[in-house]
Amino acid sequence: MKAEDILKRAEGRPGKSLLLNLMLTVFKLVAGFYGNSTALLADAVRSF
Repeated sequence: MKAEDILKRAEGRPGKSLLLNLMLTVFKLVAGFYGNSTALLADAVRSF
């Protein structure tokens, strides 16, 4: 595989990873709030 091919494949990964982490954090916040779980809320805040 050429270096250009590797760079082309890696271009969209940081954005996708950031979006996925943000979605997971929001999910943890909502689940912790509705489930009354301080541990889940703390985990969500810490991962933000």
